[in-house]
Amino acid sequence: MKHLPQRKQIRLKNYDYSQSGYYFITLCTKDQKHSLGQIQEGVMALNPYGQIVDRCISKIEDIYASVKLDCKVVMPNHVHFIISTVGIPNLANLNFKEVSFQERSKMLIPKILQQFKTATIKLTKELGRQHGMLPLQWQRGYYDHIIRSEASYQQIYAYIETNPLKWTLDKYYSDSG
Repeated sequence: MKHLPQRKQIRLKNYDYSQSGYYFITLCTKDQKHSLGQIQEGVMALNPYGQIVDRCISKIEDIYASVKLDCKVVMPNHVHFIISTVGIPNLANLNFKEVSFQERSKMLIPKILQQFKTATIKLTKELGRQHGMLPLQWQRGYYDHIIRSEASYQQIYAYIETNPLKWTLDKYYSDSG
């Protein structure tokens, strides 16, 4: 029996992701493939898949009344956005070691991102079928950062806004897609 490598735990241990707060989210395309468009003179030019992803990010706050989208950027091989959650029941009394995977997946942030990925894959599959292209594929999981101060919020907001201008300095940069 082949043993698979242990996945690195990237969620903050024992943190209740359903509580009110600000979250900096990053999702990457599978193998960091340039599936969403390209940077042209410091501006992101979205292809049809990138346009679908952009629209789906914008719809998050329409779907979830307790979520606000603060800013976003779609890059060639990843997306960044800040969402804030308010007025959500606090699940702090739960012992996370006793919470099943199924229960965790119902918590707000993971639920939003799972539904977002599912929607974008479905929509790009339909478009791809019409044009003989493969559907969008996302890297497994996502990266999140819990924003804990106004200074951190301002720094992350500026990073997102200037990401296309600084594409060649970005940690997700690659000149091929």
